[in-house]
Amino acid sequence: MITKIWHDVLSRVIAGVILALLATVWAVHFNWWPRLLSTYPIPVWLLLLIALIFLSFAFLLSRQNLSLSAAKERNRPDLEPKITKIDTLTVPPNPSLTLAFPLKCYVQLRNDSALCADVRLLEYRPGTVTLKSFRLDVLQLQARTWLPIDHGLERVAVLPGQLFQAWIGVDEGKFSAGLVNEQRGRIGTLVFSVNGKRVDIGL
Repeated sequence: MITKIWHDVLSRVIAGVILALLATVWAVHFNWWPRLLSTYPIPVWLLLLIALIFLSFAFLLSRQNLSLSAAKERNRPDLEPKITKIDTLTVPPNPSLTLAFPLKCYVQLRNDSALCADVRLLEYRPGTVTLKSFRLDVLQLQARTWLPIDHGLERVAVLPGQLFQAWIGVDEGKFSAGLVNEQRGRIGTLVFSVNGKRVDIGL
């Protein structure tokens, strides 16, 4: 979009230069400019000053139009982040594995925005469920399976329509998977940054 705006501005400047050249050719061809100067002498410094003022005004006007167009582009409704919650699920710990966070509550989400979403996790606001500790590297993308398989990322780029998920490490000393699942809708709130804007997702 910015490239298109610059092309529009550049095309207007080129059109102005072409018009100026045509006017100059016309004035010279019909001997209009020498007759004007002989009747109304104009100092060279004044002509240069007028040209400088004209160019400065054109430059400032172009910058203003560029800023207004960029602001309209940022505020387009279809560019607003739209993240849809698909499901919230807490799975029982696997007794055969020794994990730092054996009891995880997963929230599955979908990017319903028109553009790719730059997603980061910012904070967790507890409701009825508290955490063992809060981590940021808990994001995964779905590509047949959840990737990365054994780890999470602090930041992911999600295509339009693509699923992603985040998990929180529930305090297994206070809660069980069944108890957390019963609290769905009251568990707490995950706060994401999506393309630089805060998005709250209730669990």
